[in-house]
Amino acid sequence: MSCTGWARPAGGNTAHPTTTRANKASARTTCAALTFGLLVAAPACAGEGANSGIHYIGELGADTASGIIRQVGNAPFTHTILDREEAIVITGSYEPEIRRLIGAEVRVTGRRVAGDFPGATLEAMSYEILSVEGERPLLGTLELDEDGFHLTTPEGTSVRLAAVSETLTGSAGSRIWVILDANGGVAQYGILRGP
Repeated sequence: MSCTGWARPAGGNTAHPTTTRANKASARTTCAALTFGLLVAAPACAGEGANSGIHYIGELGADTASGIIRQVGNAPFTHTILDREEAIVITGSYEPEIRRLIGAEVRVTGRRVAGDFPGATLEAMSYEILSVEGERPLLGTLELDEDGFHLTTPEGTSVRLAAVSETLTGSAGSRIWVILDANGGVAQYGILRGP
């Protein structure tokens, strides 16, 4: 599994199989530096009233925003952001799950709060995964019964999984996302929270 929490069962490749580990590290560093620059520069460029740091959210609803999940900063001072025209820092109890979705397109709903980082801050109360590598994943809890594994979605729907990799079989009870193949087997997955 890669540091983003993404995995491909076959071959052990991570979400970007054609890149090397060094290229990934370089890309993450470059992306983090560019995004950090956007976060710092956005309030200064926004004009009057930009000092509140929470007024950038809004095109999808008062407390809803969507974008690509990125992580900026250096450990232990990292921030999870929605990368968009004006980046938004994500906080709250769902932030650890959202942090595992780096590179995915996500819609976050929550409460705008003042943060300790330049720009807007959204305290996440829920989220929806819109796209992972161009495909819409299913989100839910991995469960095991006498018939095998299934995914129980937040809406209570049960989706039977035809094939589960050995690495995923030990994760029953975890909150995960999956992309299924044509036969209902798990083509890709990510573990968002353990059991």
